[in-house]
Amino acid sequence: MKSGGFGRFQTTLALVFLTTATAHFSFNHMAQVFILIVPENYWCPTAASESDAVSLRAATNFSEVDDYTWNGSVIASRQTCRLELGIGAVDINGTTTEQCPEGWHYEYGDLYATMSTEYDWVCGDSWKQYVLHTTFWIGSMAGYVTSGFLADRFGRRVAIGCLSAVSALSNLMPLFIVQHWGLAVARLIAGMGAESVCSTIFVLVIEFTIPERRTLIGFVWAFSWTIMASSYPWYADLIQSWRGLVLTNSALSVAILVILWFVPESPSWHLTAGRREEAVRTLTKIATVNGRHEITEDDFKTLQIKTAEASQSQQQKKSFWKDTFALVATPRLRRNTLVLFAGWFLICLCYNANTLELSHLGLNVYGTYSTAIAFELPVNLFTIMALDRLGRRWPNVAFMFIGGTISLVMALLRTDSSAATLAMAVITIVCYAGGYNITYQLASEIFPTEIRGRGVLIKRLFGDIGSCLGADVAYLVEYDRYLPLLVMGVLSLLSALLLFFVPDTVHEPLPQTIED
Repeated sequence: MKSGGFGRFQTTLALVFLTTATAHFSFNHMAQVFILIVPENYWCPTAASESDAVSLRAATNFSEVDDYTWNGSVIASRQTCRLELGIGAVDINGTTTEQCPEGWHYEYGDLYATMSTEYDWVCGDSWKQYVLHTTFWIGSMAGYVTSGFLADRFGRRVAIGCLSAVSALSNLMPLFIVQHWGLAVARLIAGMGAESVCSTIFVLVIEFTIPERRTLIGFVWAFSWTIMASSYPWYADLIQSWRGLVLTNSALSVAILVILWFVPESPSWHLTAGRREEAVRTLTKIATVNGRHEITEDDFKTLQIKTAEASQSQQQKKSFWKDTFALVATPRLRRNTLVLFAGWFLICLCYNANTLELSHLGLNVYGTYSTAIAFELPVNLFTIMALDRLGRRWPNVAFMFIGGTISLVMALLRTDSSAATLAMAVITIVCYAGGYNITYQLASEIFPTEIRGRGVLIKRLFGDIGSCLGADVAYLVEYDRYLPLLVMGVLSLLSALLLFFVPDTVHEPLPQTIED
C-alpha cells in the first residue's frame, strides 16, 4: 500500500532517522579505535643509578635507539617494552629486569589521553586493549540475536528503543568504572546496540519504502556511513577526549529515542502480527503526511492480500533448528552456504584487523583513517551502479585478491615511505570494503526466500566472529609491526579463492524454495 508513494514521510524518515542511525553506528564503530589508540612513542622514566641517571626522555623512540651507554658500557637497552638496568651502571652481566615502576609516559603529539594510556595498557598489559575490542564484537553478535528476537516478537520500535537505551547507558559506564573487567563488560553491552540499532532502523525504513526507491535507501545508508566515518577522526581530534567520544555515542542513542517517539510501527510487522486495524491507522497517517487524504478500495484489497499472505507465512513458519539445518539441506545449497560463510568470515576478519592496523603504520592517525574511509565512497557507488553489468563474482574475487596482494607487499617491503604506505593502506581498505559490500549483498540473493532471513542472520554471526578474531590478528603488531599485514594478506587471498566458487546471481531470479 503506497500511501502516497515515496513522499514527505519517507523522505524525512530517510534523511533524519536513517542518517542518525548511521551516525550512531559509525561513531560507535570508530570509537573502538579512538578510545583505545596508543601513540607511537612512550617511555618509562627511570635511571641506571642514583649517581649517574640516564635521561631516557632524550631518546623517546626506542625502536630507533635501542642501547644507552656510559663510559663505553651499555647501561640500558630496550627489550620488548622493558629496560635492563645495569647494577652500578658498569657490569651489564649483573642486571635485573622489572616492570615500569613509575608508570609510562606518552609522547602524545596530536593525540590525547585514551583508556589505554590512562590505565597503562601497553607492553605487558597491551592485551587489555584487544580484550575490549573482542568483547565489543561479541556484544555485536549478541545484539543481532537480541534485535532479531525483539523485532519479530514485539515490533521494530521496541527493538530499536530497548537497544538504544542499553547503548546510551553502556556508553556512560566507562565514566564511572576503572576496573578492566568492568570496562570490558561495558564495551560488550555497547556492542549490542552499535550495529543492531542501525540495521533494525534500516529494515523499518525499507518497510515504509516502495520497491522502486529501495535502492535509494541503500545509497543513503552507504553514503552517510562513508561521510560520517571519514569525518569522525577529525571530530576526535577536535574534542581530544575519550570520555567526550563515549558521551557523544550516548547522546546519539538518546537522539534516536527522541526521533523514535514520532515514528510509527511498521505496517508490515502489524500485518504479520495480525493487527490489521493498527496497520490501517498507520498507513492513513502516512497518507495524510504525504498529502494523500484518502485511501482507495484497491489499497484495502492489497492490504487484505498481504494480511492473508502474512498469516499463511506465519502458519508455515518452521522452528529455529529446522530453518538453520535447511541451509545445508541439499548438496548445492550446502556448498554455497559453507563457502559464503567462510568467505564472509575472512572478509570481516581482514576488514576489522586492517582498521585496527591503520593506527600502527607510523602515519598521521587522523589523516590516515579519514583518507582510507573516504575512498570507500567510490566503492559504494561502484557496487550500486556497476554490479548488475559486471556481475558479483569477478569484482568480488578481484577486490579480495588485490587487497591480499597489497597487504603482502606492505609486509614484505617494509617501506619507510609515508606516501607509499598511505597509498597501499588506502587501496587495501578500499578492496576489503568492496568485498564486504558485494558479499553482504550476495547473502540476500543466494538463499531461498523461505530461509533467507535465517541465512542472513547466521552470516552476520560468522562475520562478527571474524571481527572478534580480527582484533587478535591486530594484536600481532605487539610482536612485529608488519606481522598483521602478512596474516591478512594470506587470509585475503584465501577468501578470494573461496569466493570464486560462489555462484554469480546477476540477472538470476531469486530462489523461492529450497528445491530452487
